[in-house]
Amino acid sequence: MKTIFKKLNKHRLKAALFMGALTCAQASQAQVLLDDYSNPSPWTQVGVNMHLGSGVMKFDNVHDAADNRAYRSLAPNIPALDVTWKAEFEFNYISGNVPAHSLFCLSAGTLNAYRESPTGNFTDEDMLDIALIEPYYGNGNQAMVTVLRKDGNNAPTSVASSINLRPYNTYYFRIEKVASIKYLLSVYSDQDRTVHVAGSPFCFTVGTSIGGFNTIQHGCIIQGASSRSLNGTIDNLYIENGYNPAGNIGGDQTITFGGDPTAFLCNTGDGDYSWISATDPDGTWTLIPGANSACYDAPAGLTQTTFYRRRRLICGTYFYSNTVTVNVLDCTEEEDYSNAANWIQVDNGVCVNCDPQNPQTVSFMNCADATSRRVYRNIPAQFANAIAWRANFEFTPTAVGQGGPGHVLLALTAGNQDPVSTNTPYTATNQDAIMVVWESNNHTNNSASFKLHGFAKNDAGPFTVSGDIDLSNFNQTYYISLERVNANWAMISAFTDPLRTQHLPGSPQCFQLPGDITGLTTMQHGTTTWGFNDRVLTATIDNTCLLLGPNQVNGGSISLSGFACLSGSAYISNVQLASNLGGWTYRWEKSDNCSGNWTTIPGAVAEFCYTGQLTTTTCFRRVAVSPCGLEMYSNTVTYQVYPQQTVSITDNLSKDNCEVTHELTANVNFNNNTSFLWSNGATTQSITVSNPTAATNYSVTVTSPCGNVSASFDVQPCFNPKEEFNPWGVPSWVTPNWSGNCTGLHCQFRVDDATMPVGSGPAYNASRLELRIYDRWGNNFFTQIEDISNYPLGTGFWNGILYWSGFIDGKPALNDIYTWTLDMYNNCGLHHERSTGAFEVVGTGKTDAEIDQPGAPVNSHVFPNPNNGTFNVVLDNGSSSEEASVKVYDQLGKEILTKSFKEKTDVDLSAFPKGIYMVQIIQGDSSSYEKVVVQ
Repeated sequence: MKTIFKKLNKHRLKAALFMGALTCAQASQAQVLLDDYSNPSPWTQVGVNMHLGSGVMKFDNVHDAADNRAYRSLAPNIPALDVTWKAEFEFNYISGNVPAHSLFCLSAGTLNAYRESPTGNFTDEDMLDIALIEPYYGNGNQAMVTVLRKDGNNAPTSVASSINLRPYNTYYFRIEKVASIKYLLSVYSDQDRTVHVAGSPFCFTVGTSIGGFNTIQHGCIIQGASSRSLNGTIDNLYIENGYNPAGNIGGDQTITFGGDPTAFLCNTGDGDYSWISATDPDGTWTLIPGANSACYDAPAGLTQTTFYRRRRLICGTYFYSNTVTVNVLDCTEEEDYSNAANWIQVDNGVCVNCDPQNPQTVSFMNCADATSRRVYRNIPAQFANAIAWRANFEFTPTAVGQGGPGHVLLALTAGNQDPVSTNTPYTATNQDAIMVVWESNNHTNNSASFKLHGFAKNDAGPFTVSGDIDLSNFNQTYYISLERVNANWAMISAFTDPLRTQHLPGSPQCFQLPGDITGLTTMQHGTTTWGFNDRVLTATIDNTCLLLGPNQVNGGSISLSGFACLSGSAYISNVQLASNLGGWTYRWEKSDNCSGNWTTIPGAVAEFCYTGQLTTTTCFRRVAVSPCGLEMYSNTVTYQVYPQQTVSITDNLSKDNCEVTHELTANVNFNNNTSFLWSNGATTQSITVSNPTAATNYSVTVTSPCGNVSASFDVQPCFNPKEEFNPWGVPSWVTPNWSGNCTGLHCQFRVDDATMPVGSGPAYNASRLELRIYDRWGNNFFTQIEDISNYPLGTGFWNGILYWSGFIDGKPALNDIYTWTLDMYNNCGLHHERSTGAFEVVGTGKTDAEIDQPGAPVNSHVFPNPNNGTFNVVLDNGSSSEEASVKVYDQLGKEILTKSFKEKTDVDLSAFPKGIYMVQIIQGDSSSYEKVVVQ
């Protein structure tokens, strides 16, 4: 019994997933119709055989040639369908007699979508119908999904898909209108809509003159014959208006330099997906290698603003999602010193936004050393334990007092104590620190050369100090960078230009960090208490930018712009280094087969095009070398090398009842960014085509970055023989002769002159006969295969004998009942017809009781036997109370049923073909066999 509660929960989940793919504004405007058929009020019933019941829309033995249908309005959920939309529903196909029925019909009104009456005029309403039609009688109830279209009162036009449905199965439909005239029909065998049935997906078109749909209909096609009927149900209808077939990948993102973007939203359902990106949305978009699913998570380490899209290939046309911008901040934390409230001031002489002559700066106002005069503020928590960051700021000195300066221009500290010491005489503060200090080598000479140094200490020290950078001019703005390049090293640089390209003498300087420096939570500017009162400075600091780098030891990020074909060239694109302040040198290395053995590429610097011939998969990396000799490595990129594209076509035959289909597959030597186009318009790697009546050519063109190639294939017809064969001369008993000279018919099992099909050429021939004989346990102990492909044409008979001498392993067979099968295969080697029977071996002198059976017998009996498919298995009195089991085998020895029981059980074989079955009863180590005949 259907649980409506669960259905509603499923729909709520689906709706939530859909809304999750939209912005809040889009979600409020979304037009979605959900109908689980539990509420009859929106529906109008016409006739008596099409109605709601038990939470489904029922085709209740609905016959054509009468107006049996149900309809409802799209409104108020969807006032009018947009250019693009999607509809989904479930169809449980139960049974039917040559059905011709409308599963899902959109119409421009509530009249019957076809005719006023079985012989009347066509109704004057546009219509688009997904119908189930069995065009021929005697097709095993297999019906074909067909698209019908009607423009006003004109006759409907149809386009038949190659999608065939069979009774007693549930199918999951999706119809997508992806452009003004383009549609895609998909039918799946699973509820998640991931496994296509044969022939799906299917592209079709509908002219722009057909439209104005406002009504949904289910029911019969009134112009059909009254003998056409259908039993089945429709459930879980979902219509989404304004649908983008490529979906929505989410909203814009903002990350820090080298950060990790959030994964983009996935699209629901299957599809031929790919992802593209660009650094300029109006420029060139690049295919992202390996990103070929509905989901994508861009890798970490992004260092420049990048734009992303998902695209989906449908019926030879690409459709695109919205564009998401991932903004990469130049600064993780930016300080322009406009708000003094963010800062805490200690003593006077150093203040924020306090000098009317230099507003929105840190002002050193004739600030003397030997006293802790400073300002400080907290910085983002992610800097606390980061091992890669950079601090840029601008420094403008205007005057110094006698003795020269000795001031902390910028420090990152593990706390808010003085960066250097707590008092005079000097006592170091117990906190980690990395800082930039400006001082003079000659403390008593006002005209002395001033120097910039990098300082670092772990806990209370001692300090490590960098070399000198000359910085001696007043009333000039200097552009200074303090950078932690990894866990063990830092670097200071000073430039004369805002682009930080023109180094001062001595810039840059690297210095080693004294131990594990962590917990940097505070940024400070001010004096050093180890100085003297006559050390004074008048200056400003402005525009500080803290930038968090990738939290790993590396030489920046590199990326690929594609992949290489055999003997092609690899282009490695330039992406900004996490450390890229000048003074660094670069080299490139490669590793053939990505073996880990790296060799330097001569002449390769920050950006290069590798023009050597690539004959194997190759790994590349960039090495950044600091002025102090420190080497840092980028990520490793793998350049996959593919051979020139090749393609061949194979034909995989299959047969369902009497219908043969051919699955053609384009076999390629690699499948990366590869597309397929068949001569019938299909764009999948494999297609399923109907069995032709004459040799039919199909071709496919494969397009890839390594060339366009084509192949063609002649599909040969596989004809079923025109008549069923009728073996005669088959004995019901056999008497093996001990002397081996028996010549009579019943001395051997014989099949004489099996009736064969007639025809005028080899296409009508059967290819072989296979005779197999089985013992009572289903063991196939005899097989004879006869090639009959060249029998005389026109006779209608194969003239020959298949026979078994009655011996097994050189000994006469035991007295028992044996079964046989005779199979015929058509010219393509597909099974066509089977004849079966049983016969008895007599006259060997041994009885059934002497036939060995595994284990001791189980006291049991089976009745009735013969039967109509149901029988009982009973353990006789005196048998153990231990649980028993029964297993049933068909004539090929295949186990088709097993069940456990005590004392008695019933067995139902009514769903299986009539014939002879072997029943095994097992109890403990004992077992018995009984032959059962189902009539």
